[in-house]
Amino acid sequence: MEEEQPLRFQLDQSLTTRYFGKLLDKNKGVSLDLTFTPFEDPSLPSIKTGFAFDFKDRNFDARSFGFKNKPGGNFAKKDSILTGSVEEIFASENFAPNFIEIVEITKPSDSYVSSQNVTGTYIALDFTLLSNVKIVTGARYEYSKQELNSKSLTNADVKVSPEYHDVLPSVTLTWQPTNNMNVRAAFSKTLARPEFRELAPFSYYDFIQNEIVQGNVDLKRSLINNFDLRYEFYPQRASDLIAVSFFFKQFNDPIEQVFLPSSSFEPIRSFQNAKSANNYGLELEIRKTLDFISPIFNELSFSGNISLIKSDVEFDGAASSNGSTYQEAKRPMEGQAEYVFNSGLYYDGYENGLSASLVYNKVGQKIDKVGFGGLGDVIEMPRDQVDFSISKKIFNSLTLKFVVKDILAQDYLYIQRAPGGDRTALRIKKGSDVSLGVSYKF
Repeated sequence: MEEEQPLRFQLDQSLTTRYFGKLLDKNKGVSLDLTFTPFEDPSLPSIKTGFAFDFKDRNFDARSFGFKNKPGGNFAKKDSILTGSVEEIFASENFAPNFIEIVEITKPSDSYVSSQNVTGTYIALDFTLLSNVKIVTGARYEYSKQELNSKSLTNADVKVSPEYHDVLPSVTLTWQPTNNMNVRAAFSKTLARPEFRELAPFSYYDFIQNEIVQGNVDLKRSLINNFDLRYEFYPQRASDLIAVSFFFKQFNDPIEQVFLPSSSFEPIRSFQNAKSANNYGLELEIRKTLDFISPIFNELSFSGNISLIKSDVEFDGAASSNGSTYQEAKRPMEGQAEYVFNSGLYYDGYENGLSASLVYNKVGQKIDKVGFGGLGDVIEMPRDQVDFSISKKIFNSLTLKFVVKDILAQDYLYIQRAPGGDRTALRIKKGSDVSLGVSYKF
């Protein structure tokens, strides 16, 4: 029978490191909104307009040091030390010419300076058409510029300065055929910009996910066309609701998290623009007080909604800037679940000052990170979450509150698609959160 060997600490400057980072963010902004009512008749248009300016500036510097095992010295003694505790290994006497050496491994890309300037203005009209049709429409113009200066791994200058002029229209039409019904139709155009961290060539190690994360200087902002149609019915009172919604979203250049091929032991996670994506679905929402069962349930209500979502991403098949290509021609969007379900029971005792809730949530499986260059997608699997809270008001000024979040405490499970079958990529065990609070209102 083979004798088990003790675990040995691996002194390798690429694995055993110390990291120091310094980040300075500055944000400045100003906005002005004006409303004009040129007509006395409230059904005639009111006009809203405004201006906004937002500026962000970031300076980031990082330094990394590795620990290496220098050759020479007493091999048996060194080997014995490396099977000990971390405190024994990194004792001051072991930092010697023939044992542990500290080497700076800072890369040129470990520092960057970036800024973002967004200047926008808008105009909106709000008026009533006929007697039961309300229209809110307008447009927003945005000028935006992101700048980033850094270095590549070979110390070459890296300069990023995307500049955009975007017009973002919107219109919402609400038809009220009866006093307890609404039909809403809406269109809007929105956008999503990459974060500084997603653009920067800097890479760092994510200790939670056990992955190297690096930015992509070729990222572009995403544009989204949003279409919504919603029917609302209020059966008895304003707090009761039955609603059905249809939605469709069209993405241009959506940003997704992807895996990159790597010769290292750790996978590399980055960010990439797809060519386009579509997202469409159906949502059902219900809110109802339960007094129809019995008058004793007058202060008890149920609320729930379920969304069924279909999404797909399309690619042009071109290679990315790092020479990798997407694994599939079409697949669901990264981060988009196939369904979302929420439900809850709520008690509100206005007279006795007691309130409580029991809430259940579940989200369908979704792509957490996109497989890239032959690697399979990483899928976040569904999990059940139940939360409970109860609070009691005492003497109109003192409130006690007890909360338990995630009572079931199921594992967060991530699997990766592989030719030989799905494999567990990550499992996170997390307990419930329990809190007891006291608040006093003066």
